[in-house]
Amino acid sequence: LMIQSTLTFMTKVKDCEVMLHTIHIGGTLKSCQKFLIRYHQKQLATSLKQCKTKEEKTVVGKAVKRSDAIVKASNLKKLELNILSDVT
Repeated sequence: LMIQSTLTFMTKVKDCEVMLHTIHIGGTLKSCQKFLIRYHQKQLATSLKQCKTKEEKTVVGKAVKRSDAIVKASNLKKLELNILSDVT
């Protein structure tokens, strides 16, 4: 809870201006990871509805399918590695 209070006062990260919003408070890292997976799936579904071209729908559709595969993954360690490999 103290971290959440502190984050509301952050306005910069390095040289980038930011505005942070809390979307979930969880008791464990695992519960936060599960929440984020569901949250991003909903965001992808919303993005898919807003696509205007076939190319946009293809790109977002692939992301939706990939997120479905991630949800089916039973091991969060495996999930973490997949997410990290996408970032790097």
